[in-house]
Amino acid sequence: MYRPKLLWALLCDRYEIDPSTHKVMIWGQFDTIVARSFPVLAPHSWLLTKWVVDPRSWVNLRFILKFPDTADGDGHVIATSASDGESGLFSAFYLHAQSLEGLLFSQPGDYTVEIYANDILAHTLTFPVIPED
Repeated sequence: MYRPKLLWALLCDRYEIDPSTHKVMIWGQFDTIVARSFPVLAPHSWLLTKWVVDPRSWVNLRFILKFPDTADGDGHVIATSASDGESGLFSAFYLHAQSLEGLLFSQPGDYTVEIYANDILAHTLTFPVIPED
């Protein structure tokens, strides 16, 4: 099975793809969520990932959020996505945007998103959720 390559992963407030140039415009890139109180719902935000893929191959993405110091050590799947060359992947590059809006962060700590491509761990993105001073 073809193995996609992750170029980058980041958190941001908003993104757009320019229809004429296909460039990705990113606003409000961040690496920390600051909360006034807990539990807190994730703000309107996105996890963006950019991949090098074979446009003729199936790509199955899975995102698992892991919580800090809880009994839920296995985490839970926040999203899955599957695409193949027949459904719109006509380029060697693929941008995946995953909304984080509505995720509940119950306590401060370091949260981790494990990013899998075709059931192989491609990247781990860790970000702190901290109380406002």
